[in-house]
Amino acid sequence: MKCRFPLAAFALLLLCGCAKNTIRKPVERSAFLKDTHVRITVFDSAVPEDSVQAAIDRCIRSMEALEGLTTAHVDTSEIAKLNARAGKAAVAVKPEIYQLLQKTVDLSRETDGAFDITLGALKDLWGFDAENPRVPDPGAIRGLLNFTGSAQLVLRNGTAFIINPKTRLDLGGFGEGLLIDRGVRVLQDAGIQAGLVEASGELRAFGKKPGRKTWRIGVRHPRDPEGGLIGVIQIAEGGVSTSGDYERFFIDHGKRYCHILDPKTGVPASRCISVTIVAPDAWTADAYDTAVFVLGPEKGMALIERTPGMEGIIMTERDGRIQQFVSKGLKSKYKSFE
Repeated sequence: MKCRFPLAAFALLLLCGCAKNTIRKPVERSAFLKDTHVRITVFDSAVPEDSVQAAIDRCIRSMEALEGLTTAHVDTSEIAKLNARAGKAAVAVKPEIYQLLQKTVDLSRETDGAFDITLGALKDLWGFDAENPRVPDPGAIRGLLNFTGSAQLVLRNGTAFIINPKTRLDLGGFGEGLLIDRGVRVLQDAGIQAGLVEASGELRAFGKKPGRKTWRIGVRHPRDPEGGLIGVIQIAEGGVSTSGDYERFFIDHGKRYCHILDPKTGVPASRCISVTIVAPDAWTADAYDTAVFVLGPEKGMALIERTPGMEGIIMTERDGRIQQFVSKGLKSKYKSFE
């Protein structure tokens, strides 16, 4: 069995190009949160650099605080408390977490269950966060499937209750996008007019980059081990997120198993090899790329086309050849290198 966890899993790369000498170089900072590598880039020569640095400091602290509420890996987080009280009692959660959980329930219904935050126990069973992931016993998978689905989460009057004690919430399907949107809001509140916040392959660009009308975002080639690009998207601003079967996976008896589980089967989704979503914000892009990856090219593209403000690229592989399906509104803004 061969397992691969790339050190640099950025699916999207900012193509900066060349700026005029009169434009101040962007201010860039990287930081490591508990579970996430973050990169913040500010393009705003009108704001003094010390003020930019102070805004970035606040941005990072705010993202750290939000991660501390939403990660399942810290006992004091809102999600960990919910998991610990599963099947026992309702938990009063902070208003922003309550609203977030309501959004996930709504999205689960909208995607016919393709997006599901109740797969925590199944993810642990597969061991994708461990050193040696493995194919579980089919009976164990079927057993845990009985305790998944949005119906397991009851939201009422500011409280959340997980019905079954075996159910575990995991926000990994959109966690980075959530942090990115928080970071962008902090920067904008500080008066920053243009910038980019990235986290583990998801990003959000806001404002106008100096010297350009659009942001050019590279899409990673899903089968290039060196992380090369398969194409470039041009966007005015917004969130861009990619999920791929190359990010966290292992190979067992010649078959690739990626970390994105199909909620209906409890096994890794395999209809797609890469999905890139462009949306107004990073949370939406991050959540929908997971749902589309699970749904596959036909149902996934139908979801993209009927969702206002959303565009996307779905990639599949057949006989060693990559097929790219691009939404109608993105065709004029996406250039493939193949």
